[in-house]
Amino acid sequence: MATDVRMAANVRRGAAAGLLGAAFAVCAPAQDYDPSDDLRVFRQRHSDVYKQLKSERNRLSGELRRREAAGEPVAYAKQVLHEAKWLISYTAEYDRAAERLADLRRSLEAGAAQAVEQAEDGSYAPGCQEWFFRLDLSLDRLILLNALGQKPPRPLTLLERVNSPERLAAYFDSILISDIPATGRDHRKELNFSAAALARLIPGAVESGFSFHPELEQALWRYLDDRWQDPQTGYWGAWYRKDGRVIKTADLSITFHIVSYRAGRVRRWPQIIATTLAIRERDYPFGWLENGRRSNHHHYDVVTLLRHGWPHMTEAQRAESRTRIDEMLAWCLAETIRPDGTFDGDASDGTPEAFYFGVSFLDEIGCFDAQRRFWTDRELPEAEALRQRLLRAVMRLNMTDEHTLFAFGKLTR
Repeated sequence: MATDVRMAANVRRGAAAGLLGAAFAVCAPAQDYDPSDDLRVFRQRHSDVYKQLKSERNRLSGELRRREAAGEPVAYAKQVLHEAKWLISYTAEYDRAAERLADLRRSLEAGAAQAVEQAEDGSYAPGCQEWFFRLDLSLDRLILLNALGQKPPRPLTLLERVNSPERLAAYFDSILISDIPATGRDHRKELNFSAAALARLIPGAVESGFSFHPELEQALWRYLDDRWQDPQTGYWGAWYRKDGRVIKTADLSITFHIVSYRAGRVRRWPQIIATTLAIRERDYPFGWLENGRRSNHHHYDVVTLLRHGWPHMTEAQRAESRTRIDEMLAWCLAETIRPDGTFDGDASDGTPEAFYFGVSFLDEIGCFDAQRRFWTDRELPEAEALRQRLLRAVMRLNMTDEHTLFAFGKLTR
């Protein structure tokens, strides 16, 4: 811990003094509409049911985290939990949410008897029913197989749903605009997960064994660039229909995924940079904060955008970015690394996820590799000692969890 405190102090001493007063011309993301307001109408209408679902979700989530910390295999149960949480947070489909929580109880009772194996459609998500969850979780498994030099036994034919320019556009059109008062469903998470997965699978960055339509990659980029990206903010985000108008939101997570998986080859960098710096004090998904507090997860997203955007920045924007990264690094080291070398996470994070995002933030800013330190030429002499400490900690985590393995890969790169 002493090493981390010294390193945090060095970072603070290296920070630029004061806040920059430069103003960036940007059309602010829509803040007059909060999708949870419309979902709250459904929750108030079914308040007793909603409270029971939340209480049971929290109880089962705590039980799952306890078993995971004890080293028990919980991969199947975590898949069920992810879908149950989504149903409770993003939809008014309370009957389905109750069914999924019942499935989760049965899964925890079954324990290791419920394994995550590849299905006939090539997916690795037997614990999920929604197409986009099956796609997202299958992607994680395929990334691991790719890293091990292995091919999936079966192709991911789950992708047939979007395997033509027309099907792809129709799918995205079906989830781009949410009309929560009419449907009781917010499509934001599906939009985020699907776009992130398809941006890696269709160009072949992750091998799926599936044969794509020859024009599908160009159709994907056309949709993202011409149909979806907001020319005013440069961001991608969920759109909402409200009172006869469509509201476009600027979503940090969705934008991070698209920029990251396209290696920064996107349009409208001046708008993206200005928006990113302008939303620093706002809450996720429209800002850097999580319920008013900092987060390694969101900081990782932010610094990824800043790294890709660095060549496109003005000197004033670079100066502000250096200040913000200094602040983020100092906070990460002083406030989030536990005495045992793991990371604090919020109530929705288990230890592997919190560890992954903490390591990912440090890796993205070049803490462990000076060649990746795009924002400064300052030495970080305690970085290697920190890396070794985190390596010792990761070996004590569940090494069957994808987040743990991804973090281990970044620490040993």
